[in-house]
Amino acid sequence: MDLEFYVGPRRPSLSAHQKIARAGQFVMVERFDVKLAAGAGASVDNTVPLAPVAFRTRWIDDQGLQADKCCVVSVAGDSMVPPLHDGDLVLIDRRKADVRSGHVYAFVDVSGDVRVKRLELHADRLAIRSENPTVPLEFREPVEVEQMVVIGRVAWSGHTWSASGQ
Repeated sequence: MDLEFYVGPRRPSLSAHQKIARAGQFVMVERFDVKLAAGAGASVDNTVPLAPVAFRTRWIDDQGLQADKCCVVSVAGDSMVPPLHDGDLVLIDRRKADVRSGHVYAFVDVSGDVRVKRLELHADRLAIRSENPTVPLEFREPVEVEQMVVIGRVAWSGHTWSASGQ
C-alpha cells in the first residue's frame, strides 16, 4: 500500500532535486544561464540560476571536486572546437582559479566578456589559445592580466550529438 505514518511538526516537502540529492548517489551542482564565449567574447550583466545538474557523488569524489565549489554553464561559439562546441555544458571548478599553463579556463577578460579558452603562461605575458586553428592566438600583457578574473578551470564538458555529425 506504500503508506507512511508520521506524528510531529509538518515536514517541508522536498523538490525533485532535493529527493535525488538525498538518495546519496548524486550531488547537485549549481547551473547558471551564462554562455562562456568560445569566440570573441560575450558580456554578462547578471547570472540567472537554472535547475541544478546532478553528478554522481562517486565521480565528483574521484575527480577531487567539491560540488559546492563548482558550477555548470554553457559554451557559445566555435573557437574551441573540437573539444567544446556551441551549446555544450561545462563544469567549472571554481577552486582552480590560479592559472596553470595549458589548461582550459572560464574567465572574465579585460573587456568584461566571459570566455572559455586554453591559457598558457609565458615569461612576459599570457597567451589565450583557441582549439580551432582558424582562430588567431591572443596575448595579454601583465597589466591586462591583473584586470582579468579567472572563474575556474574546466573539469568536465557535456556534448549533445546530432545527425549532422556535431
